[in-house]
Amino acid sequence: MSRLCNPKWRKDATGKNPCTMKWNKLGEAAYKKLLVLNSNPKLDIAIYNRCRKLYSKRAFFAGHRNGQDGFCGGQHTHDIDQFIRGYDWTLALIRRYKDRDCRYWVDIQAI
Repeated sequence: MSRLCNPKWRKDATGKNPCTMKWNKLGEAAYKKLLVLNSNPKLDIAIYNRCRKLYSKRAFFAGHRNGQDGFCGGQHTHDIDQFIRGYDWTLALIRRYKDRDCRYWVDIQAI
C-alpha cells in the first residue's frame, strides 16, 4: 500500500481528514449536504486548498478525476497529465487577466 493510500496518513491526529472536517461522518448518500460549496466560493476554495496541500496536486486531481482508483494508482496517466496541464493553463490566464471578465475553455477528454 502506498503512503497516499494508507488511510492513517490521510487523517490528522484526531483521526479525521483535515480537508473535509465538517463532512467526515457523511456517507456518499449525503452528497446533497455538500451543495453549500456551490453557493459559498470562499468555503469551497478553502477546502480545495487544504486538500491539495494535504494530498499534492497530482494525487488530488487524480482522485478528483477518477476516485479511489486514480488516487491510489492512476496518478501518472495521460488523462491526469492532460487535466493538470489544462488546470495550470487556466490558472495562468486567470492570474494574468484577473481584472477582466473572461471565460476560458479547456477541452479535456471525458473519462
